Amino acid sequence: MFALTHGGVLERLNRLVSKTSMRLVCIESSNLSPSAVMFYAYILRSKKDGTHYYGSTQSLQVRISDHNAGRVRYTKGHRPYELHYFESYRTKQAALAREKFFKSIEGYKWLRKQGIIV
Repeated sequence: MFALTHGGVLERLNRLVSKTSMRLVCIESSNLSPSAVMFYAYILRSKKDGTHYYGSTQSLQVRISDHNAGRVRYTKGHRPYELHYFESYRTKQAALAREKFFKSIEGYKWLRKQGIIV
């Protein structure tokens, strides 16, 4: 699903993670200028073993690079990762809340029901 067109982000991320099965969604982005600061809740999928990692950040490109370069202890042993899914938010608190939801039992069930993870 490709619903994000905000400020060229979709095009840059598609180049970054080309030829993957990721799903891109933009939430809470109405009435924003292209230069507006956004925060993201995201899901990475390990190409090595298929495990998922849930996180939040202000810069998806930098954060994915950090994960794949081994600068994140938890994901270091499961590299390489691909961006599988993300949502954008206006505030850091909203992105953190969504990350926390993804990590909950209810969030896991919701992600499965939506077909985001299998």
